Amino acid sequence: MLDLMRKACGVSLTSEEYTSQTGNYAAFMNALRTVSPVAYAGEDCVPTVFAQGALDPIVPFAGVQALADALDASGVTNEL
Repeated sequence: MLDLMRKACGVSLTSEEYTSQTGNYAAFMNALRTVSPVAYAGEDCVPTVFAQGALDPIVPFAGVQALADALDASGVTNEL
């Protein structure tokens, strides 16, 4: 995940800095928000259909629900 975050966000934090114990948890969360689809949900998004497995080990249902909610708030047609 650290390598993905470095590439996607352009951040250069070390693995130690990615833990809440080092005081950089806020920096990690800010970097994570920059690659979250929820951050880009808006009225210019296309209609979206989600298919989510209840046991998906990669994308938690709460994340998909958050995106669907953000699209709803922006008036974008979506189906979860």
